[in-house]
Amino acid sequence: AEAIALANDSEYGLSAYIHTADPARATRLANLLDAGMVEVNGCARAGGAPFGGRKQSGIGNEGGLWGIRSFQLTKSVSSPLSEGVL
Repeated sequence: AEAIALANDSEYGLSAYIHTADPARATRLANLLDAGMVEVNGCARAGGAPFGGRKQSGIGNEGGLWGIRSFQLTKSVSSPLSEGVL
């Protein structure tokens, strides 16, 4: 818990690195780290995978599905019409 708190106590959050032989620990720590990218045991992200940060490292992503979605707006439309189409 202290290591996660120290790692997250930054105004930046571009990437984080985990070194462990325990896959469950890697998954748990990756989910707790406030970083846009996490590399486990030096494994770089795959080509085309999203690239982006958190906090002062930037908001949003480039590449992959999330990079495309950053250019989209989501809208929810509720309608009493039977077809549900406006």
